[in-house]
Amino acid sequence: MSFSISNLVFSPSTALFYTGIIALIIIATLCVLSWKRSARPLRTGILEGLRFLIAVIIVLMLWKPEWRTIVEPEDQPEIAILWDASGSMTTEDSILPQWLDPKSPTTSRNEYVQRVINAPFWSQLEKSAQVKIFNQSFSSIPKDATMQQKNTLGTDLNTPLEKLAKSHDNLRAVILLSDGSHNIHQRPDDNTNLDNSPTSAAQKLLLTKTPLFTVPVGADSSLPDLDLFNINAPDFGIIGEFIQIPYSIQSSLDQDIRTKITLKDDNGKIKTSIITIPANKTFNGSILWQLNKVGPSKLHISIPVNSAEKNTKNNQQEFIIHARKENIKALVIETLPRWEYRFIRNALSRDPGVDVDCLLFHPGLGKGNGPDYIQAFPEKLEDLQKYD
Repeated sequence: MSFSISNLVFSPSTALFYTGIIALIIIATLCVLSWKRSARPLRTGILEGLRFLIAVIIVLMLWKPEWRTIVEPEDQPEIAILWDASGSMTTEDSILPQWLDPKSPTTSRNEYVQRVINAPFWSQLEKSAQVKIFNQSFSSIPKDATMQQKNTLGTDLNTPLEKLAKSHDNLRAVILLSDGSHNIHQRPDDNTNLDNSPTSAAQKLLLTKTPLFTVPVGADSSLPDLDLFNINAPDFGIIGEFIQIPYSIQSSLDQDIRTKITLKDDNGKIKTSIITIPANKTFNGSILWQLNKVGPSKLHISIPVNSAEKNTKNNQQEFIIHARKENIKALVIETLPRWEYRFIRNALSRDPGVDVDCLLFHPGLGKGNGPDYIQAFPEKLEDLQKYD
């Protein structure tokens, strides 16, 4: 039980409350009897009154007194909506609820999150609950990120929760929309790999009595699809050289697919390769391409759409490779024409992208002579600097 006297609040247990009352009645009775029997009523009255006051103070302290002051917050209570903006949120699923759009059979997870955020429910909640609702994205892909960087980015659930708890001290609830688990274990401002699990951030919210509601986004099973991704093409190449273009194809079909991957440029040059994509697995392959003109070349890589696919938008990609007319200049120096020397010299000589000079000398054999040979080590620094 609890009761208060102005701002002073007592919260004793029921047994302790009645025990204190009974004790005060007994002490008050004894004090009165002692005062009446005393030959010096004034002096005895003062002592017995002091004794009773001490007993009252002891009982009140046992009743757990607290001085409470109510401070109204200046800021309006807030509800935060955190939504995942990582690359995996572009995945399409057949997950759209009827209350959002009954006509759409499929949608990307990003579109689903945007429709949830823009639903009229939130404005109604703001008015009825008198709270401020705001949303923030996390793990988004930078606009200037390269293809390789995009493939290594993941989802960090811990950092946005920690930042939210530090920057907002009047949170009433946090709603987290994401399609997957926490898969980044390195803080962006640190070089050490730490298991910065989102559990620690959730516990900090729990200490401030801020509930965290997690809303999983995505279907339990993938749509039947062939997804062409992870095109790790180099930014530039050398004229006449063959460059290797790796790629990956994620299959969510229930059977192996034998198909053809096609690489072509704007001039109509085409390179094809026959591949077999295993069922429900990721196929990793590469295709060779020779650059024939100086400058940027826009290449288009694609696979045919299978009849069982539900999503036909991810079967092709475009990228640009810059071709340069540039040869690598190499200098090979050796004393004896060993097997390793002959192998390196012949390999560099046959390569059209390499200009090679060889310097072979030995005190007892003399200097080497013939094609690609020089007779002396470059004396000037600028002559040496021309070699890569």
